[in-house]
Amino acid sequence: MAKPQQPLRLRAAMVAAVAVVLLPMQAVAFMPQTTSAARWTTSSTARWAEKKAADAEQVQEIELGSAGASEIMLTSEPAGVLPPPITQKPQLITFDATGTLIQLAEPVGMHYRQVLMKHTGIRLPRPDIFTDAFKEVYDAKCQASPCFGCSDSISAQDWWASVVRDTYTKVGVPSDIIDPLFPLLFDELYHEVFTGTDGWELNADTMMVLDKLKEWQETGDGPRLGVISNFDERLPKLLEALGIADYFDIIITSKECGMEKPCRQIFDIALTRLGIYERDAAVHVGNDYDTDVKGATAAGWNALYVKEPAYTNLPAQTTDTPFTVVGDLGKVLDVFGLEDPEQVIITTIHRTGNEHARW
Repeated sequence: MAKPQQPLRLRAAMVAAVAVVLLPMQAVAFMPQTTSAARWTTSSTARWAEKKAADAEQVQEIELGSAGASEIMLTSEPAGVLPPPITQKPQLITFDATGTLIQLAEPVGMHYRQVLMKHTGIRLPRPDIFTDAFKEVYDAKCQASPCFGCSDSISAQDWWASVVRDTYTKVGVPSDIIDPLFPLLFDELYHEVFTGTDGWELNADTMMVLDKLKEWQETGDGPRLGVISNFDERLPKLLEALGIADYFDIIITSKECGMEKPCRQIFDIALTRLGIYERDAAVHVGNDYDTDVKGATAAGWNALYVKEPAYTNLPAQTTDTPFTVVGDLGKVLDVFGLEDPEQVIITTIHRTGNEHARW
């Protein structure tokens, strides 16, 4: 079904150098119905329509100086051709987990070192040395056996056991120390630290964003909510420990599906399980361009790319991979009209590639 050529209000955080796309504004049909003063209203839409009409077909580039600077330089030039932005009410909004909804509470190496020290008491290298060793071992393991062992038909637990053991070995911990203690060390890291609040925490805006989206959903007019993550089967338990599992109608991991983002089938599975048949009625939010943005757009979804400003050196794209950049997770609410209508708007970026040639 062809999308109507109707621009969407999009926003991003204040940045050192950003581009603002100013387009004619019309009433957006899928804004949530609410009487709350903190929501988008008809009068708010009218005010925006007047402002956008005055600046039609212009791109304003705002260059903000360093912190504390008082000068703002404003230039204008003809706008480039943009693909259709998100214009219909979403039936589904999904989120990536790591780096989007949740983040490590401490560097990985800190936990590996602390657990080993607790059970041995021996003098150990700095935590960053453990972290560097982990990154190298983890990356190599992902290349050799993707999707937490799906390609080799091994369990995620066995996959991670190899990563943990090889990390300690790479740091230089002797095998005569590791071997007798390994079952104890691994059990604590795998089943306790990295399946709960010792190892993970919510990103700053996660709870606020989910509260607003759930409130919208409960009006009867809002979308279903989900998680699609390259994670193993511990994710539902982890999200429960962090207090957010109940916000979601569906939680999909790469391990259970046997495939990882950006594979389009993992996005198809989400639609199928929820009985949604319009791909362009689904939106995926993530902080990784290669897995989240490319995966979602290849599956026919809309993509919101969470990337901290400044918005320089964004990946080169074509109109086949349009996405919207939001400066932080909280700005996702702006896209769906759940923000404060009196809040000052700094910028909007809807990027197609025309503008610019995990661990």
